[in-house]
Amino acid sequence: MEPYSWEPVNIFEGWDWCSGYNYASNTILGFTHTHLSGTEIGDLNDILVLPISGKVGLTKGTKEDMVNGYGSYFSHKNEVVKPGYYSVLLDKYKIKAELTASERVGFHKYTFENTNDSHILIDLADGIGWDRTGKNFH
Repeated sequence: MEPYSWEPVNIFEGWDWCSGYNYASNTILGFTHTHLSGTEIGDLNDILVLPISGKVGLTKGTKEDMVNGYGSYFSHKNEVVKPGYYSVLLDKYKIKAELTASERVGFHKYTFENTNDSHILIDLADGIGWDRTGKNFH
């Protein structure tokens, strides 16, 4: 079994996004716990977590509009990817997200610029493909 992990999730744009993340994207909807990478199938990516500052949107943002929904644009110049460590600046919220993991636990650290109106959004219905955590609750 692989170590526990958190990974960023982009807006799904087709087969190339079946693991949840594609380098061609500049959007992040949040960070999820479970992933299948390199399997050529979309599955899992459940329990999405996203730090937010300001108004909390309850629907996913779109590629064209991140203002009204949750999610953020980001720049690869503000992204750090190393084995066991991931960091990115969420442009919309001005929040630095840092993720790492041990064998059984995923750790996240969020640095909020605006500490007066900060939130953590947890989307239990998120997922890719047929296997969604909250599929029976809709």
